[in-house]
Amino acid sequence: MSQSNDKKDQKKIFQPDDRFFRKVMSEVENARANLETFYPEIAAIADLDTLTPEVDEFIRSNLKIFKSDIIYRCQLKGTDQHFYFSLIWEHKLEPEENVAIQVGLYIFEFLYKLSKEKDRKLEPIIPLIFYNGKVDWQPKTVHELFSSHPQFEFFQRFLPSFDFLFKNIRTEPIEKLLAIEVAFFRSAMMAMAHRFNPQNLIKQEYSIIFELVDRDHLYTFMTYFTAIVQRSTKEVKEILENLSFTTKSEAMSTLEMLRAEGRVEGKIEGKIEGKIILSFINLLQLLTKHPILSLKQIEELTKVKVAKIKALLKTIKTEKQEIALKYAKKDFLKKVSLSKEEQKEIYVLFKKLKHNSSEN
Repeated sequence: MSQSNDKKDQKKIFQPDDRFFRKVMSEVENARANLETFYPEIAAIADLDTLTPEVDEFIRSNLKIFKSDIIYRCQLKGTDQHFYFSLIWEHKLEPEENVAIQVGLYIFEFLYKLSKEKDRKLEPIIPLIFYNGKVDWQPKTVHELFSSHPQFEFFQRFLPSFDFLFKNIRTEPIEKLLAIEVAFFRSAMMAMAHRFNPQNLIKQEYSIIFELVDRDHLYTFMTYFTAIVQRSTKEVKEILENLSFTTKSEAMSTLEMLRAEGRVEGKIEGKIEGKIILSFINLLQLLTKHPILSLKQIEELTKVKVAKIKALLKTIKTEKQEIALKYAKKDFLKKVSLSKEEQKEIYVLFKKLKHNSSEN
């Protein structure tokens, strides 16, 4: 098999990191531990007791500048001023050369949203890029991207200038990760640091890594762990049977639960279906939350042709929800089975789009 075909096949493989990262970083305790462990300069100026997740404040659309982003708002120590910081997860088989452009779009989209709110002062946002890709990488700033341009000295004053903080978790010392006091965050960082060599997790201080008392945390961790070792739940049980740790019986029970639910052994086709559904929902969210974008811009972002988007919008605006969904299944969701929750989410977005059209 050629190298290019290898890469195509790798991209088709289910990536569990996105959901895991979002689950971990959506918990305030973990976000706080992240700042205290990796960004002490931010923790030093922030009143961490005021950390507030602002997940719904920003865009949830197929713009999807990054695979996952979690936004928090926090007050500065000794003042009534606030700032935002965004935990961004970026996972690429090949590092993204122009990631600074994505970061810039992300920042300005956010600031633009704030600027449109009446009686709202602008507040700074700090992008924190979290990376656990296979290849070592240090992203460039916008100025660094243009540094070799023959007229850089002239053009640099016209280039946007901003920084971002970058964390490659794979390069962090194991001792530093094991010293993290928050159990779930510690286990998560160890797992993501060993994303491409998960057998090392078993060779490390597994008695600490698997020491998760909270049942929901253990379930989330075991789901991710089983996915990255690319073994069946039966094989993972055999691995863990040879280890000794306090939560061993709970971990075994969790594996049985995963096996029963088919969460890990699900067919590749089912995972592809999930991506198709997510792409369609993201398109609807983009149309709902970004009315200022032209259909041509949406085409560029989503790779869905303008004519196809127009036909979908016309159907949503003029037909009942059931008929609109039937059309969507024909043109966007071929051979895909929707859960009740997914269908409900789509109907809600249909309703919003129909309402928006009646206002225009």
